[in-house]
Amino acid sequence: MRTYNRHVDWAFSTRMCGMIVTVVAMLAMSSILETAMAADVEIDKSRDVNLKVWNTILGIRIGDPIYDGDLPKEDKAEVNKSWWATDTSTQQRFLNDNRVAHHAIGTVVEDSPGHFTMPQQNDWLIANVGDRWVGFADLKAENTDIYVAVDAAGWINGGEPTYEPEVTTIQVNNGIEALQLPGYQIGTSEITFSETTGWVNPSPYTGDVTVIGSIAIRAPEPATLLLLGLGTLAVLRRRRA
Repeated sequence: MRTYNRHVDWAFSTRMCGMIVTVVAMLAMSSILETAMAADVEIDKSRDVNLKVWNTILGIRIGDPIYDGDLPKEDKAEVNKSWWATDTSTQQRFLNDNRVAHHAIGTVVEDSPGHFTMPQQNDWLIANVGDRWVGFADLKAENTDIYVAVDAAGWINGGEPTYEPEVTTIQVNNGIEALQLPGYQIGTSEITFSETTGWVNPSPYTGDVTVIGSIAIRAPEPATLLLLGLGTLAVLRRRRA
């Protein structure tokens, strides 16, 4: 009877160890997968700023900033965004004059007349541009705080213009300059997302904006995601066996 108990205890311990190893492996794989699926963001500045970056869903910032710190001019901030984010949201407080510029970059899709959606940023980028970097113009108004919302599809379809920071000044009229800033909406109060109208700009800005850097976004390579997915399947198959 004592031998049987030892056998049961040994078998139970073996199964428990196997389960623990499997759970740890799956958690590790999940962590690696989320990191790999993060939408890479690189932000360059020609002025000293305090920069904050959030995970964002439909224009709404979620939780604490995933990046929060001073960024000296000519330096670069590299941020790993969460895979489930629909847009990239930044706040820049310029240290020389304390003005603030907010940027939200997402993709506004009109599924049917009067109905708009904003897909996950990674999914849309992979499907439409692959894993390459897409650079967006980073803007500042010298005399007021501004809010900038970008439809990534409009920007990309408009040719992804590139500008030299501190050299390019663009005149914005009633919130837009479609030729030089395709897909952009600029206002003096928060621009929000609505399922019935897309980006909503309640206080359109009229005046000059200066290009002071770039916000570049890249989705992960589909091949990397496939390999990690196969790794997860292998762990699960081993557990079943």
